[in-house]
Amino acid sequence: MIQLDVVLEFSDALIFVMALPNILALYILAPVIKRELKSYQARLTSGEIKSFRD
Repeated sequence: MIQLDVVLEFSDALIFVMALPNILALYILAPVIKRELKSYQARLTSGEIKSFRD
């Protein structure tokens, strides 16, 4: 049998390891996300896209 502490620490480590590629991808894709967000906001204010708040 394994101690519960070891299992919890191992699962925490695996979650951390899975988060690293996501953080790296966000850093790499930040300029693309910024460009797409500006495009979306411009289309929203011009009326090309209907706002759900109206």
